[in-house]
Amino acid sequence: MASEPQLLPLPSSKSATSVSREELERLKGQFLASLNHEIRTPLSGILGMSDLLMETALTEEQREYIHTSRDCANQLLDVLNSILAYSAIQAGNVVVESLEVPLRQILDTLAHETRAKAEAKGLEFHYTVGAPVPETVSGDARHLREALGQLLQNAVKFTSSGSIRLAVTTDSTPESPDPHTLRVRVEDTGIGIASEELIQIFESFHQLENGLSRSYSGLGLGLAISDKLARMMGGFIEVESQLGEGSAFTLALPIAEVRLSRPAPKIASNGASNGRKRILVVDDNQIAQQIVGHVLSRGPYEIAYADAGEQAVQLAEAQSFDLVLMDLQMPQMNGYAASDAIRRLPGREAVPIIAVSANYSDEHRELCHRHRMQGFVPKPIDRHALLAAVEKALH
Repeated sequence: MASEPQLLPLPSSKSATSVSREELERLKGQFLASLNHEIRTPLSGILGMSDLLMETALTEEQREYIHTSRDCANQLLDVLNSILAYSAIQAGNVVVESLEVPLRQILDTLAHETRAKAEAKGLEFHYTVGAPVPETVSGDARHLREALGQLLQNAVKFTSSGSIRLAVTTDSTPESPDPHTLRVRVEDTGIGIASEELIQIFESFHQLENGLSRSYSGLGLGLAISDKLARMMGGFIEVESQLGEGSAFTLALPIAEVRLSRPAPKIASNGASNGRKRILVVDDNQIAQQIVGHVLSRGPYEIAYADAGEQAVQLAEAQSFDLVLMDLQMPQMNGYAASDAIRRLPGREAVPIIAVSANYSDEHRELCHRHRMQGFVPKPIDRHALLAAVEKALH
């Protein structure tokens, strides 16, 4: 007769719980980092190649198909960004910076993006900025853009007819000219929110509709992210709404105007004799190289490519470049190591290096800063963001 199996004693519950939680947090961090990179990289290729295809001769039917494909990819990107932003906030991995923020530029860009989405749905869009609103303030540009972007995205999403209004003011007065509080109001004529729902709309994963009859997609994280980021930046969000008549969300943030910006350092050009700036694009993904190269091809640039970190160092040693665009995650020698190696080359100590990466977290941005990189452009690559970063680094 077979003997019964022997059961091994379990460790104490306290020890098991402690170890499992630590291991769970570590595995969750690794999973989210891999998820981010592995989804964002092909999405960058889909969106970038769609842009390239849109510039070719197409029939109206083909153009419609590409627009639809691009919209679907952007929706997937929004979901990914929301998951990562919420996870970072919950894990306490969000760092709020206090740097020079081009406030008016951020507002204008968000307004331009929202206008295009609103008009695509047949909505009117109105944008006003009060005269006392300063051009540049001290704060965190990325988190301001994220918090306000979620509010604007919701306004478009939940409005099927009518209009959306973005109004920006400060509490400046003739007696007190210095602004202390920025107020960004997003109004819509959408579905509105019932009074009993208002107390819980900022809760995570809360949705106005549930079940199979839902009319609107999404995870229910947008308002939770905006609210948490607003509080982290020292502000808050107010809401006014009536069911069936629309909503108004006001993002209020403390600000301090920056009147005198530090001049950008002048970097001696190592460019070609024809005056065109020489840029080295480092990326192990051929599609990413093609997209970046196409974005830069219309500017006054000569472009070289490296498929790996080691090759980038060899090219930088053999040739002079005015700028290096560096991917971070590459086999053998990653972007951080390659950047450090280039800095150690004689005469290459001051060449500007901009990270172009699908690794989107604050941790990676901080690492880029520690490795003396001059900028960070996330993937999927936004044409305007890339060109702005390149222009800033070269001038």
